[in-house]
Amino acid sequence: MTYTEMATRSGQVANWLCGLGVSRGDRVLLMLGNVVPLWEVILAAMKPGAVIIPASTLLQPAGLADRLPRGRVRHVVTDTAQTAKFSGIPGDWTPIAIGPGEPDGWHAYAGSFAAPSTFTPEGVTRASDPLLLYFTSGTTAQPKLVGHTQVSYPVGHLSTMYWAGIQPGDVHLNLSSPGWAKHAWSNLFAKHEAVAEAAVVPSPDPLRLAVPKAYVLLAAGQEPSGELAQSIMAFCRERVAPYKRIRRIEFADLPKTISGKIRRVELRGQETASRPPVRGVTEFWEDDFS
Repeated sequence: MTYTEMATRSGQVANWLCGLGVSRGDRVLLMLGNVVPLWEVILAAMKPGAVIIPASTLLQPAGLADRLPRGRVRHVVTDTAQTAKFSGIPGDWTPIAIGPGEPDGWHAYAGSFAAPSTFTPEGVTRASDPLLLYFTSGTTAQPKLVGHTQVSYPVGHLSTMYWAGIQPGDVHLNLSSPGWAKHAWSNLFAKHEAVAEAAVVPSPDPLRLAVPKAYVLLAAGQEPSGELAQSIMAFCRERVAPYKRIRRIEFADLPKTISGKIRRVELRGQETASRPPVRGVTEFWEDDFS
């Protein structure tokens, strides 16, 4: 697309969104992959002064049910393949679907093509106004909201441009997901009755390069076993997206600092150091149960 085409489409989408009730300060959850409508909606939402909350398409219903109320989301834009994930999530939010088919109760994005391309804002957007809200990961709690203003986000782009050495005329392709997708596992495991504490680190894997591995300190009275490892893995699998699934578990004491914080650097070192080909009796892999 050319800049002219993008300006035209973003104007159409902005007018169409305003017709659906999007107004200054409204928070719009945008859950799309790296597709053209992603950029159309981002630019369109900026014109009336809406605030964009990017979200990964890998999020599952539980993650969305957490983000919508905490993010005070007023409107949701996603593709038709993702709409089922929002079923049963309460709230007074506008559902907008992009793609083939017309899910019940969702506004079809195709309607935006009939809107006028010239957009006139109702007010002034100031440099200090919010532009983006990202759900980033916490180490001991739920993902946190981190905000960008109309100035801080462009400044971040400029610093990235200089760091990457981008020159006029260069084509820059960003392959990362539009929404930050990390989450606090060590928070998830605490909800399992058999787990006292846990820490997740990457474990080398010949096929995937690395997979998530949990070091688990069991609660009093619990004994390590394959059955318990399978139970914990199933517990995790039901509550997180597939890419965050724990693939290995080792029952062990957790190294800590003098202040009581888990020394993940030590656990990562154990994983990257030379390890014997035979696993310990308290280490279990997802493949053991397939």
